[in-house]
Amino acid sequence: MSRFDFQKAIYKYAILLSITYLINLIWIYYFHNYLAQLMIESQGKMYEYISYIPRIISFLFNISFAILVYKDFKLNEIKSPLIVIITLLFGFIGIALFFIQVIYNQYLKKASTQHTI
Repeated sequence: MSRFDFQKAIYKYAILLSITYLINLIWIYYFHNYLAQLMIESQGKMYEYISYIPRIISFLFNISFAILVYKDFKLNEIKSPLIVIITLLFGFIGIALFFIQVIYNQYLKKASTQHTI
């Protein structure tokens, strides 16, 4: 079984979270500056549907984060379905809890078992 690289995981999740927030930021900027003026005058319903796109993008990224967290948990032989569910609903919080769990299992738990032996 391959060893979990903590630094690569931090980079991976930081880049993915940054991409998510940048896409949402660009979309919101574009939406409010260009599309809003056109949609208010012509089609109010379309404006309402388009306003949900950042939420949909965030949810799709949260699904991918949950899959990645699940794979990383399997790599570390950790079972925590609650953190995967939290990641699905709240991506950043779930990833933070994932790192806390990995730190606990790899470093604190290992250190406490070595001192008792």
